[in-house]
This record gives sequence, structure tokens and C-alpha cells, in this order.
Amino acid sequence: MADVQLENGYTRIANELLEAVLKTPFIAAHLKIILTCWRYTYGFGRKEAELSLNFISKATGISKRYISDGLTELINSNVLIVVKESTYSSSRIIAFNKNYSEWEYRTTIQQVNPTSTVEAEQDTTVEPQFNTTVELQFHQERKHKENINKGDYEKLFEEVWLLYPKKKGKGAVSKTQKQKLFKIGYDRLAKAISKYKKEREGQDPQYTMYGSTFFNTGYVDYLDDEEKPKAEPKPLKFISYDERIAELQDAEMIKAEEHAEKMKPLRKEFTL
Repeated sequence: MADVQLENGYTRIANELLEAVLKTPFIAAHLKIILTCWRYTYGFGRKEAELSLNFISKATGISKRYISDGLTELINSNVLIVVKESTYSSSRIIAFNKNYSEWEYRTTIQQVNPTSTVEAEQDTTVEPQFNTTVELQFHQERKHKENINKGDYEKLFEEVWLLYPKKKGKGAVSKTQKQKLFKIGYDRLAKAISKYKKEREGQDPQYTMYGSTFFNTGYVDYLDDEEKPKAEPKPLKFISYDERIAELQDAEMIKAEEHAEKMKPLRKEFTL
């Protein structure tokens, strides 16, 4: 039975990037090349890696002939980027282009030697386009979410900005923060602004928060308790056995040093 654990290693990929790859009709061989690139770049916390044809072939189980063709097509399509060309002593350094709007990928069926039936089945099949009800619903929800992100949150921010008394630092409120404000809603934010304005009545206006400060963090103190955004749980930290032993040893050493420090006055009295 496989023992799959995060502490044994994992690859961090942005969900948006995964969705972009899912929406692009990569053939199987090209998708395997991309996954290999991710594994040996993002999987090691880096943006690029030295990847030879032979290495990718062994990692994917696909012949070097098709790996060579696939790499050429992915590079020409701006899906992969050549950071440094190969030399006599080193392989080509490759990076994945996460700016998916630059991709120019077009699915093509590779020409296969009829005698190579295994590779024909493995590398030339174009992945089917699924149009199930579930998938259609998913894309409709995604499109609705994108429309909200592009239009409504900007509109809401402009409306609540007009309500705020000290309109300074507008550009310092990020897109992500505007989306958070959108989730809170106009009515709640308007109530929070009203509370703050009432609190500031009769006080020196120079000490009133800038709009950027209020909409980034300050508003939270003026939301009703049930309306305050809940703090996101901290991700679990995985540590190895050796790291845990080192922590315990450090703790024991600190205790020993503290004990020795407490004993110093007693030693002096005994000596005198």
C-alpha cells in the first residue's frame, strides 16, 4: 500500500493555472511533458529546471522521438519557455509559462509509424471534449464568477468610496481586497462607514483614517460582530521526525540553562 504524505514532498500549483490547463485541449503526450516540467520546477520550489529529452522520456514513459516533437510544439506555442539552450556539457533549461494568455496552442495529431501501435495509441489520441450537464454547469458558474469579479466589485467599491469622508489612497486598495469588500456587501459597509463617521464627529480630521486604511483593515472594527469576516485557519505545519527531536533537544537545553542561572546565587552563598 502506497504511503502518500505531504511531508514526503508536494507540488504547489495555483488553481487558476490548473483550470487554464484543463480548458486547453492538450494531447496526452504534451500534458505529460507539462506535468514533468511542473514536478521538477514547482515541485522543488523553483521556476526553471535543466530537462533533457532522455530525462523526460524516462519520467513519462514516452519515446524520445515524441518527446522531441512535443517539446518543440509546446515551446513554439509559448506554453514552455527555453531559458537557456543546451550546450555540449549541459541540457536545455526549461520553464513553464504561467501567463496562459500568451499560449498559442493548437491540437495537432502526430503522424505515427503504423508499426508502432503502442506509441500510436499512447501519443496520437486527441483528448475528447466532454459536454456533460455537470461540466456545463461548472463553466456557467465560473463565467458568472468572472463577470462578478470584473464588474460588480469595482462598482461596489466606487459606491462605498463616495460615502467615506477622507478620500485618500484609493489606488492602494487592491483587486483582492475589493473582492473581499464585495462579499461583505454595500449595506454592511455603509453601516460601518456611518459608525466611524459618528465616532469621528467633533474630532481633529487630520487623525481620520485615509480611505485606503479604512477599506484595507479599519472597516473590520466597525462591522457588527456577526458580520466580521472569520479568520482563515492556519495551514497545518508538517515536520519530520528529526526536526521534532531537534526541537525537543533545544527545549531541554533551554531548561538546563535556565536552571543553571537560578542556581548561581545559591552557589555563591555556599562558597562564602
